[in-house]
Amino acid sequence: MKKGEKGIQILAPCNFQRVVERVKIDPKTGRTLYGPDGKPLTEKEYTAPNRFRIAHVFDLSQTEGRELPPVAPPALTGDVEDYAGIYDRLAAISPLSVIQEDF
Repeated sequence: MKKGEKGIQILAPCNFQRVVERVKIDPKTGRTLYGPDGKPLTEKEYTAPNRFRIAHVFDLSQTEGRELPPVAPPALTGDVEDYAGIYDRLAAISPLSVIQEDF
């Protein structure tokens, strides 16, 4: 980043897991399960809550250093034979509506 230039702030996801201890429930009866000591049995459940933090991002022109590597390997660049046919077949089997617009 060049001196005096600022990046923009975005909300970036924070990936982590939280462990929650829950009482075991019998799936057939819906009742709490108890151990031989008479205490309720527990199990650990891992959850991935949605959390975000502020992160700073910059335009490539605001950075210095060596050139970035290409996003796609060379095997994934170039033209695709019968692209329109492949696109039409994928759109036909998609469970969602496919709309193509020019920008």
